[in-house]
Amino acid sequence: MWGFFFCLFLVKKCYLFVITLPNYRYFSTYFYDKIKRCYNSIYQKITLVLGGFMKQLVLPIKDSYVLSEVQDTLLNNFKAGLRNYTIFQVGKATLLRVSDVLRLKQEDVYDKYGEVKRNAFIKDKKTGKQNTLYLKPVREDLENYKKWLEENNYYQTTPWLFPSTTRPNKHIDERRYYTIMHKVGDLLDIPYLGTHTMRKTGAYRVYVQSNYNIGLVMSLLNHSSEEMTLRYLGLDQVSREKLLDKINFG
Repeated sequence: MWGFFFCLFLVKKCYLFVITLPNYRYFSTYFYDKIKRCYNSIYQKITLVLGGFMKQLVLPIKDSYVLSEVQDTLLNNFKAGLRNYTIFQVGKATLLRVSDVLRLKQEDVYDKYGEVKRNAFIKDKKTGKQNTLYLKPVREDLENYKKWLEENNYYQTTPWLFPSTTRPNKHIDERRYYTIMHKVGDLLDIPYLGTHTMRKTGAYRVYVQSNYNIGLVMSLLNHSSEEMTLRYLGLDQVSREKLLDKINFG
């Protein structure tokens, strides 16, 4: 009989689970219910270990105070804090997937004089489609980040905008950035942070500040339906009711 063995460390105790394939659905429901009763930090650690078996629920940051806390933690709690912060800012402002943010090159963003370009032209990794990025909303962050690249001898010595600090000839990978976001969530006791947080947060802020222009957000995210975009924005019943409270129906 084939089985999967998971050693899970919860509150200084080790539980050994033997899961057969026919019982996987029962196990998933049972185990998820157990996880919800754990502390947020423990829940995040288990999610990280299980990887492909359970997907972490990632939501946009809707509260401005929480957003500033996340930004401050990214900036000040890591050796390459300004890099990690700028990744988040660029992802939030361009609504790019994390895979495309991390693959940006310096020449995509800076012209031959070292100035931030108005637009960057890239091809989306997932869809293969051409994408034009508007960089003005994140210009100041990119200007400050260029100084960091220069001070750390990364500017024009590596092609990547967001190089790995251990292997500068390569860009930081998604797994490493997931670990960074996971640590931020752990420090702030926020269970819903992940690599998609920056994109979802940017999309949500566009939605709210554009007077709920779902068509605009659909276009920016390259979604095929409003329903898909609403789910992506994390608009549950409570969120919808809060928005409806602001509507004057006459």
